[in-house]
Amino acid sequence: MNGNVTGRAILCVTRLLRFAIEWLLNGLGFPGFLYDDAYVALNSNASVSAPRGPFFTVVTINGLDIYFHRLTGKIDGIGFNPRFLLASGSNSKIN
Repeated sequence: MNGNVTGRAILCVTRLLRFAIEWLLNGLGFPGFLYDDAYVALNSNASVSAPRGPFFTVVTINGLDIYFHRLTGKIDGIGFNPRFLLASGSNSKIN
């Protein structure tokens, strides 16, 4: 039983320490980190992906590309992904 209490205490302290570090870094304006990943919700036809490039991280939500600067974390621009429009069965032509 003592090991279980100690484990919970360590977990609690670890979570508080992580929260404090995240709060400090956010307050100092550090950009967040993203992993190259993709997510598709089958029940709502929503898709999100976040590939990282050399200068920008691109977060794509249902075909809308949002470009974030890698060092500052600020939004640098937006655009549409034509591959998503074609895959979703849109009737509009893309030249």
